[in-house]
Amino acid sequence: MAVGLAALVVAQLAATDSFYQLQKFFWTDELCTLALITDPHIGHALRAMQGAVDINPPGLHILLLAFTALTQSTTEFALRSFALLSMLVALVGVYAVLRERFGVLPAIAGVLIVWSHPLILDHAFEVRYYGPWLAAAAWFCFLLGRARAGTLGRFGLVALGATSFFLCTVHYFGIVTWGLIVFAEWFWQRRQPMYPRRYLAAIAVGPLASVASVIWLLPHQRAVTTVTTWVPDPNLAEVADFGITVFLPLHLGALVLIGWLAHLTAPTAEAHADAAPAPVPSAVIALTSLAAYAPALIVFSFLIQSVLVSRYGIPSILAIAPAAAFAVSRMTRLWAVVLIVFLIGASAFELKQRSGHAQEQDAERTALIEAIRRHAGDGPVVFEVPHQLNVVWHYAPDLRGRVFLLDFEPGELGDNVAPFRIWARDLARQFVKFYDAPPLLPWAAVQSRPSVFVVPYGEAYREEPGPADRYPQFVMRPVEGQLNQLVRADGR
Repeated sequence: MAVGLAALVVAQLAATDSFYQLQKFFWTDELCTLALITDPHIGHALRAMQGAVDINPPGLHILLLAFTALTQSTTEFALRSFALLSMLVALVGVYAVLRERFGVLPAIAGVLIVWSHPLILDHAFEVRYYGPWLAAAAWFCFLLGRARAGTLGRFGLVALGATSFFLCTVHYFGIVTWGLIVFAEWFWQRRQPMYPRRYLAAIAVGPLASVASVIWLLPHQRAVTTVTTWVPDPNLAEVADFGITVFLPLHLGALVLIGWLAHLTAPTAEAHADAAPAPVPSAVIALTSLAAYAPALIVFSFLIQSVLVSRYGIPSILAIAPAAAFAVSRMTRLWAVVLIVFLIGASAFELKQRSGHAQEQDAERTALIEAIRRHAGDGPVVFEVPHQLNVVWHYAPDLRGRVFLLDFEPGELGDNVAPFRIWARDLARQFVKFYDAPPLLPWAAVQSRPSVFVVPYGEAYREEPGPADRYPQFVMRPVEGQLNQLVRADGR
């Protein structure tokens, strides 16, 4: 199945001419991770991580260091291949869990339901946390089920500890997914004997590592930001959007429709073998428990801090797989194959769309670099947030020394500045302390100039200001593409 899934994805990329996803430009968060894993001094990298160059525990970086040591490459292709590989490992883990209860076709359909999900396809080529997080979650469920059955050998015991570790250290919210999985499996099997001590020790590796990461990293990382979060306060509309994005992607409609057509066309007396009542393995229950992760984020957002960002809810997508496999297990083989073919086509189409979008984004970034070269001369170009700036800095070394992040103090730009911009500025201040990174140019230095080139960003303000209201004493005029110029309103 691992080979088959890999072959399928390669075939989809080839058929849709979507290999560009493996070579697209790094974006700003990925460049922060790249700086850490290419740091020649591990001690300096650890201090940089404490300093919020990348605000997360070190699980992803450990995996990337191991991968790049094997491949001897940190290119876009190498690191994006890691992201895709980790997502494939997650899909194989989902298949392994589903096969504990369902036949081959329902299990394949359950895997393809996950692969076809827009959020999964969005992040399958991103050098971020989500592929490794899902892989650790799926295989932790599988190994936990085998531990309950007492069939784990020495290798399985080590794997259980490793998946527990990475589940809790790839992302700070990993401990929440660990807790849901362990609690659901224990509750489902609470009348069964407890795990042997060696299994308990392996399971506990993750929480212990998570506590160590929180104590060692989190207070330092949080201390450098002057706002609690960049995520807006939650409201009912955002909750609805979050739930729909995670649990109701468009392709699930095909599952419902084909399931109904299968029921209508099936002989009355027909019963699919997989539809017969059977005990549900604890691994399947563990995977299903991740459905509670999205509601947990919603509660967390209202009670503690807003985290209603769709990608943060990705682990809950895995819970859709058992439900989909169950639905397909009640179909005839023909309809199951129809659904599988549809999912392959749908995910291929989505890959094509994302590849085209990536090319458009990179073309815009390249055009910005060329516009700066043509129009800015030797004067400074200030960016409102690091998201475009870091890309320009990385891919246009000749512009270094001429591009800056606009720095400011509270009140200097008014009260319309978005928390997102303040958060990004705080992290940029930290990044430049540790690495060769874009410097910051204070607002006071900009005010002393008659004009300056600027690259605005759509989320820099709570409400988008007009050209004459964006900066005190300046009017913003378009130059080319994303490049604009601030000119003093008084003409001096």
